[in-house]
Parts: sequence; structure tokens; C-alpha cells
Amino acid sequence: MHIIPSNPIFAKISDFAKEQGYLPPQDDAQAVLGLEDYIETAKTNAPEVLSVALRILAKCHAKGYACKGTTIEENEKIAFSLYKKSMEMGDVLAKQSLARCYQLGIGTERNLDSVLSLLTPSQRNQTPKSLCRFAIIALYRNTLGHRDIYDLFKQAAQNGSLSAESYRGFCYLHGVGVERNRKMAIEILEKTVEKDSFYGIYHLANGYLMPVIEDKKGPSGDPTEQKYQRAYSKIAALMQRLINKRNSVDKRDETRVEMITECLGALEKLYLEGLGVPQDAAKVREIHDLKEKLLDCGRRLA
Repeated sequence: MHIIPSNPIFAKISDFAKEQGYLPPQDDAQAVLGLEDYIETAKTNAPEVLSVALRILAKCHAKGYACKGTTIEENEKIAFSLYKKSMEMGDVLAKQSLARCYQLGIGTERNLDSVLSLLTPSQRNQTPKSLCRFAIIALYRNTLGHRDIYDLFKQAAQNGSLSAESYRGFCYLHGVGVERNRKMAIEILEKTVEKDSFYGIYHLANGYLMPVIEDKKGPSGDPTEQKYQRAYSKIAALMQRLINKRNSVDKRDETRVEMITECLGALEKLYLEGLGVPQDAAKVREIHDLKEKLLDCGRRLA
């Protein structure tokens, strides 16, 4: 079980949860139950305590949770409303969650402009996760200079964002805001993969693939050569590792879903042609069906 951080605000909420006999959900040490009653009495407490309580209740509504006879229904519209109220009371993490709601369409319409507005780096108290989210959206929407994007990833990474460190590797891999340096990129990405970074796995697979593609453009472009087989073997292992994460990815997260779909397509080809893995018709069909299922889900959500 996770341990609630040593923080006076969390301590008050934690004490209340213990008094009521509730336990935090296994996947989120901050989300406690019984908060509806607590929020009614918390109005006499410090506003920051109430804002955190609202955010935690929002998270419970976003996922739905039941414990010891108490049920909090899954209701994304209520979650969105509570995140908004918490943010208006000054809770920084609620702002981060509200931005995610706008990005994925959780309890509201998708609106990337609202995401960028909420997470503008010039605003005070932006978390590393918020800076990284802002930089990723700015990168793909081309709304910020490449050097500024790299600096945001670097700042967020220095403050503990693993995703930002993975994208710092991406920047070195593709020359985004810095001079292209594949060796530096691979070193960064391999370290993030050791920590099981989703983005790190994806970008490292591409980092291994790039020299193969570039070399094949030359006169020695025979994909069956032994050196290619070793590279393809590493790529296949990384892609399979990323695909295995699909059940933990929100299907509305277009960036991650596209990365998984791309890996499925590439892995399908590897098994079809026997590149780095044995040729396997059954595996090809399995991967193809999984890819189509994911694409169909995306079409229904669009």
C-alpha cells in the first residue's frame, strides 16, 4: 500500500479517513472516501484543506470507488466540476487534472486551447507534470519554438518528470531545440526505459530503428543482414513492451493510442517478414486483430 505524503494537509485528510475506517485505494494514496461529509464540515477549516478534499473527491468520481459499504459513483461531469472548484480555490494539482480533462474530454468537450491556457509556463506554481503536458501539446501543435520546448522538457525533467526526460531524449534524437545527438538520445532514453517510461520505450524503439532505416537507404540495404536482425530484435522487444501497456492507457489519449497502434503495425510487419523475430503467421493475425480493435475503438470515440 502506498504511504500518504508527510504533509499537514494530507495528514488532516488521512486522520479523517482513519477515524471513519476508510482506506486509500491501492492505486492512489491521496484518494480517500467519506469526503462528502467531510467537505461539509471542512468549510470551517483552512481553504487549502477544502480544496484538496474537493480534488480528492473529484478523483474518486473520475474512477468510481467503493469501500466498506460506501460507494462513490463514477461520474466524469461531477469530477470535472469538482476539479474546477478545487482549482478556483488554489489547488495546483487540480489545475493539472482539469487540464487533463480538457485534453481527453473527461466530463467536458476536448479543448486543447484550454489546456495550453491552464498550463502556460509563465503562470506560478506549475508542476513538472503540467510543464511536460504543455510542452508535448505545444510540440505537436507547433505553437512554440523548438528551443523553448526543449527548455520546458529540461526544466520538468530536472524536477522529477520521467515523461519530460523521455522527451528530452526525443529532442536529441530528432534535433528539436538542440543539436541532433543520437548517442546522447539513446543514453537518456535507455535510462528512462529502466524506469518503465511509456514515452521512453516508444522513443528508444525509434532510436534503434533510425540507423537501420538510414543505412538501408544506402547501397548495403539488405534487411536480412545479421546486424539488422540484432537491431530488429531489440525493437520488437520494446514494441511488445509498449503494447503490453495498452490496458492502462485511456483510449481518449490520442498520442499514446497512436504510439501503441504504430507499434502494432510495425510488430506485425516484423513477424510477417521474420525481422528480429521468427516468422509467425498466427502472431501476425493476433497483432492485426488487436490493431483493428484499437482503431475501431478510436473511431467510436472520435
